[in-house]
Amino acid sequence: MNPSTALKDKLDTDLGFYYWKYYIAGAFWSNIATPINLCITILSALVSAQANTDSLLPKNLYKDLSIALLLLSTLNTFLRPHIQMNENVQLKQKYDALGAEFEQVHFSQGTDDSKYIKYEEIAKQMNDLRKSDSPISQNYLTDLIHIICRRTCLKGKNLWLDLLYIQSVNQETQTTPEKPAENNIDDENMLVQENI
Repeated sequence: MNPSTALKDKLDTDLGFYYWKYYIAGAFWSNIATPINLCITILSALVSAQANTDSLLPKNLYKDLSIALLLLSTLNTFLRPHIQMNENVQLKQKYDALGAEFEQVHFSQGTDDSKYIKYEEIAKQMNDLRKSDSPISQNYLTDLIHIICRRTCLKGKNLWLDLLYIQSVNQETQTTPEKPAENNIDDENMLVQENI
């Protein structure tokens, strides 16, 4: 196997893996951070209003809301979902930038040797990015969700270049095969017949 092709395939696989890993983690933390912060804001407003008026809520509900606010605030402080979300979104954007560089090399008209040198540069950047990955962005729950997604809804979309292609698109030319004119007419006739 050509070394340039082997390195291209590895980069294609790794870029797809890490892009989806951080995309899923960012989406997960985004969907956790927003509801928690909204609940904390609403509960804080209710508890503050009750503390100032003494007649807004019954005493037992006021106590329950205060405990819920304490628990949510502690959970928010401990998990730091907003920080987790920002860290994962930034990492996804960095892998997205590497993917754009990879596409430029992949679709360029250069020789295999020139492409190999550029692929090595991208691989070095990716290794540096992996080494600098902070513990904040590493989470077993989001990794598990990523694995489940790869086995279900992302099946067949494991490579970076898979993000670019539709099933019916020729991966070499990036064009869709044209339907014969008669098929288009038949499709239109079927739509007209269904509407009648």
